[in-house]
Amino acid sequence: MQIKNFLLFIGILFSIGATGQKIILPQVKVSQEDNAKPMQLQDLSVDILVVGQTAVTTMEMTFYNPNSRVMEGEFEFPLSDGQQVSRFALDIDGKLREGVVVDKALGRKAFEDIVRRGVDPGLLEKTEGNNFRARVYPMPRRGTRRILIAFEQELSQKNGQDFYFLPIANAVKLKKFKIHTEVVSRFVKADIQNSLKLDFTQSRNSYISEVEQTNYTLNKNIALTFPKIDKPQLITATKGDESYLYGHIALEKLALREKEAPKNIGILWDSSLSNEKRDFAKEYALLDAYFKELKNVKVTLTTFHIRAAKPVTFEVKDGNWQELREYLEKQVYDGATDGNAMVFPKGADEYLLFSDGIFNFGAKEFQLNTLIKSLQAPVNVISSLQVANWDKLQYLAGATGGSLINLNTQALSEALKALRYQSFQLLGYKVKSGNVTDLYPQKGTLVGENFTFSGHLNSEEATLVVSFGYPNKVIVEKELTFSKDNTAGVGEFSLLRRIWAEKKITQLQREGAQAKDIDAVGRQYGIVTEGNS
Repeated sequence: MQIKNFLLFIGILFSIGATGQKIILPQVKVSQEDNAKPMQLQDLSVDILVVGQTAVTTMEMTFYNPNSRVMEGEFEFPLSDGQQVSRFALDIDGKLREGVVVDKALGRKAFEDIVRRGVDPGLLEKTEGNNFRARVYPMPRRGTRRILIAFEQELSQKNGQDFYFLPIANAVKLKKFKIHTEVVSRFVKADIQNSLKLDFTQSRNSYISEVEQTNYTLNKNIALTFPKIDKPQLITATKGDESYLYGHIALEKLALREKEAPKNIGILWDSSLSNEKRDFAKEYALLDAYFKELKNVKVTLTTFHIRAAKPVTFEVKDGNWQELREYLEKQVYDGATDGNAMVFPKGADEYLLFSDGIFNFGAKEFQLNTLIKSLQAPVNVISSLQVANWDKLQYLAGATGGSLINLNTQALSEALKALRYQSFQLLGYKVKSGNVTDLYPQKGTLVGENFTFSGHLNSEEATLVVSFGYPNKVIVEKELTFSKDNTAGVGEFSLLRRIWAEKKITQLQREGAQAKDIDAVGRQYGIVTEGNS
């Protein structure tokens, strides 16, 4: 018996660093079974590893099926901007078995073949918008299944410090709860207002904390703060003939350059069904603050889904945009989205695109690079949805000299600053000495307070010069020297290897590379992409 959408894994992967957000613990939901008892989360084990600016979170969960019949399930969870699944495991015959990345079509066929043989398979897939879905079979009657999922992301920022946040408080009572945290080569402390009490002790070059409880009511989140590191963090790891480098540069002290106030703005407003759940209150608040600063500006609005509506023009005077707001509030959200339906009005000094970037309709494939070449003004992309095609949106913003604004993680003041000031970009790398190849991300990437990059280190030592600034204008250069570390552990090498592959995949996605090329990298390095399972 197939039961769709009964295992729903959400919440833990909501926007990292956001505060005041809704807290949802991984939970099981049963659908199409009115009389079925809900699945119960019995045990939860969380492992957090922080290396440089990257955090790896591993969650192992035990779910209990109290019903008297076997069930097949599916759980789905969205990842936020920059997060990436790195591991998936399911217990088979009492032992956790690691998943391997294969072509999606082959994975689905293998799943169905295995089900017919009465064995217990699990299938994890990525859908558009950095959304992940897994099929699990079976959930035994009055029995348990263990599921392990791991994901990676870079630290966010809060009050001038690096910040990690895992929203898991939901007052659920667990039989067993365990959290192990290890932070390599930097000081860390728990954010007491938002977190479980975690006491860290130093062990060699790491800070470690471990908490274990039984019959525990989970009523606290996990929040960690890390004092800013002014000097660059440079990490390398070698195994055999392979060496990877990883660099982190703090850039928050750079002077920002204010944009010239636009006289004409083009607003593109995605009115497809997937945009119905946008946080319009945040979007309207941003527009209100922006227009108050601009005071007088002409706005040409185009709404779109599978086709574009006729453009409508509004005059904002002394910051008053009430007529435009009332027009937006009357929009009806329906249908799919065709990227080719976006109409960027000519003559605009800049554009504001409100969309999730999930273009899933159209007889003609949407060509992002073709669009970018046709634009004569920067595109500022704003999204307030948890699930969005962040890579595509950032590429569009960066390639046109605009800004990417994620209203899930950015406060109103930060979002307004992004609109009023020109975004820093990576202008390129120069290898001053030694041999370094395959550096990612590449030129044109938008740069915030923290910049991280990765590459192959092909010599014992190498010196790089990394340039930042605005198109055709270098503002700052950083000279960095990397040396091979042959003492790094297997875990550090594996992590740096995955970070490099993830940055390469992100770059390929931004550039609109063919899916087969992206999927090939994913299979080689064990990363789930849209064409892999």
